[in-house]
Amino acid sequence: MVIMKQFSLGEALERAEACDSASSLFLESETLWSTKTRAQIVRTDRYSLEPLEPIAEGLLRVLSVADLQDVVVNAKEQLNQPTTEQLVEALRYYVLKDAFMIFKRKHP
Repeated sequence: MVIMKQFSLGEALERAEACDSASSLFLESETLWSTKTRAQIVRTDRYSLEPLEPIAEGLLRVLSVADLQDVVVNAKEQLNQPTTEQLVEALRYYVLKDAFMIFKRKHP
């Protein structure tokens, strides 16, 4: 059984902490993401293979929602209230470098 929720990437990042950590994030392009990039959160049961629906729509599996949640939590720990654009930047960094982004803090 496959359960899908369709969002923009910005909405998916804002809702990441409330999503099922056993799900996966699918996006419409490899790394040219913005807050408006089409995204799907897909939950499959343990007996299902990789879901074909998002792939048929041209979406790529980017990472697990558990990893997405870690990216969001890390950004919030550093910035307290990161913007959606900063979360997209943190996600891109994580996917490309397999590491959490270190945000530079501006000194008052």
